[in-house]
Amino acid sequence: MGGLIIRAAANQIPYVNNLFCYISLGTPHLGYLQGIKLLIRAGISIFSNLYNTPCLDELSGKDSSELHNCFMYKLSQIGHLSNFKRVILVSSVHDKYVSWHSARLEVFNKDQLQQYNFIEK
Repeated sequence: MGGLIIRAAANQIPYVNNLFCYISLGTPHLGYLQGIKLLIRAGISIFSNLYNTPCLDELSGKDSSELHNCFMYKLSQIGHLSNFKRVILVSSVHDKYVSWHSARLEVFNKDQLQQYNFIEK
């Protein structure tokens, strides 16, 4: 969660131009939408049902019925990582809590965005 908090706060930091390196260790950048073990999904579901846990709802995309209104989607659109001169994301396929798919990010160039119909050709 710490990596997500830094991403969300990166634009609020005074002297944002002085940020140099962002290092992320097993941060669920894409939330807990896929690739996690059944036991973890069950735990998230139990905690979400028993307690008011907005952060778990945000991580699992249940904070809004519309994808574009989900916290994780909005965080991905803001681009706070661009404030850092270097970005290092560390993940492992052996991590039992954060899936490898969620702990990595991809930067697409214009041709790739057109290929996936994210922008018009």
